[in-house]
Amino acid sequence: MKSRSQPMIFSIAILTFMALSNVALARTSGQTTNSIENWIEDIDHLITSVRFRHVAPFKYGASEDEYLAAAAALRQRVATLSDGRILLELFRLHALLNDSHSEALWDSIPSNILALSALPVRFNMMRDGIYVHEALKEHEELLGALVLRIGGTSIDEVLRATSPIISGDNEMHRRAVAVANTLILPAVIYELGFSSDPLTMELDLEVDGHTEKTVTLEAHQPDPDDTWVRLRDREGQPIPLWLTHNDRTYWFKHLSEEKLLYMQFNRFANDPNESLEAFSKRMFAFIDSHDIDKLVIDMRQNPGGDITLGSALTYRIASHEKVNRLSHFFIIFGRGSKSAAPSFAIRMRQLTNVVFVGEPTGGRPNGYGNTSIITLPNSGTQLTCSQLFVQPTWDPDRRPWITPDITAELTIEDLAENRDPALEAIIHYLPPASFLEFVGPLTRSTTPAEIFERYAAFRNIHRNKWLDVQEEINRIGYDFLEGNRVDDAIEVFEFNIRQYPTQYNTYDSLAEAYMNKGMTAKSIELYKKSFLMGRNNTNALSQLENLGWEATSAMRCSN
Repeated sequence: MKSRSQPMIFSIAILTFMALSNVALARTSGQTTNSIENWIEDIDHLITSVRFRHVAPFKYGASEDEYLAAAAALRQRVATLSDGRILLELFRLHALLNDSHSEALWDSIPSNILALSALPVRFNMMRDGIYVHEALKEHEELLGALVLRIGGTSIDEVLRATSPIISGDNEMHRRAVAVANTLILPAVIYELGFSSDPLTMELDLEVDGHTEKTVTLEAHQPDPDDTWVRLRDREGQPIPLWLTHNDRTYWFKHLSEEKLLYMQFNRFANDPNESLEAFSKRMFAFIDSHDIDKLVIDMRQNPGGDITLGSALTYRIASHEKVNRLSHFFIIFGRGSKSAAPSFAIRMRQLTNVVFVGEPTGGRPNGYGNTSIITLPNSGTQLTCSQLFVQPTWDPDRRPWITPDITAELTIEDLAENRDPALEAIIHYLPPASFLEFVGPLTRSTTPAEIFERYAAFRNIHRNKWLDVQEEINRIGYDFLEGNRVDDAIEVFEFNIRQYPTQYNTYDSLAEAYMNKGMTAKSIELYKKSFLMGRNNTNALSQLENLGWEATSAMRCSN
């Protein structure tokens, strides 16, 4: 990493001067209310603040060089962009950090730069598409409609263009936030070029499961008398547990017929009426005095908090023989599980026999916290900046999320009928599938192409969609390698890297295969990558030294 010292500040000043010189003549009147100089000052203020205040700004996202290059490119474009688009591009720049704690505070955006009036409908990202799940009473007929296009452009394309302006640890978080909060803002869709009007939006919808309908909706100014209706309220079915008491910090309920205790854990904080320690003690006293066969902790709506409070639960579960048994302890998580929530889940995986159910977490295993506010001096818009790094797992664990052992994602029918597929999967629990068993015994005629076909079929079974099978694919590669089928092993290891590009062990295995093939230079290149990705990878270091390459002290201390 480059030094955060005076020479870089000087280089920013030079780039600023060059940007002002290059774009001054290209500026057209009436495009913005802020001057070129003001916007470039805001860009530079953000860069300097990030580099000096963020605890590790380039650990998980763009490299420092990539970040600065993106900033320089934005300076060059200032003259050609409206104020609203410049601000969205600033958000895109900030999102390059891949840090959900370092985000734009949209409520701070001045209305003369970007109006944030939303549509009179709200979207939700479901297993089977993006749907209207809430609407003002006068648009109730749109509930349950599948969103096909916005402004004539496919919803997938619009989402691909929108999610990069959202700060997040991973794509699950960015896409979910974009769908829920950003796609419903006509001014944002207009600035991104998918609409011709900042106050209205044209939607192509599929209603009743087959009929296409085009509607044009106006941005809505919130009113205290607004009546919102929800899809899940129309069928009259009981509200599922996971949508009950979401305002509470934590609570539990005994499902006696299922011999199951359900705990909803919504924040890492102490409730004013009962500390998490006291709550945990009371809950486990209840477990001890009742016929409980399964414990479920639901963290789908847990955005984090003080991770140290989690120890009140962690060690009670780990030491409790009745609970800490395989197939008897479950954690449900998903896109709303961020910050301390994935960290807690990882700690549970290390200490207990937990089974994960749901969808990938919205946060990564290792992450950030303790934010400070950056206020842009001219636009007045505010962004946050992380000042703490939290590492509950090995360093550097670069997984973007924690994935479930059993996938259970909501469909629009689940939402409409108030079903909870995650809790149903636990009540009717079947152990996670084995990819090796699914593939079956390898024979001399088994080809990598056949393995990949079986992998696709395995993933097409919904409960297996997010199951981590990196080690099992690796085992197949080694079976080929041990059978002197080196080229086939290389093909399998390369496939594994494509599925798990953030896992250093996949590169280590491919390096070994190339070493067996006698391609030393390629092997060294891959071992170096594996070593730099995971400095605890002593095997890579040992193999590199055997191949005549020695890591410098700087590289040993990298990551």
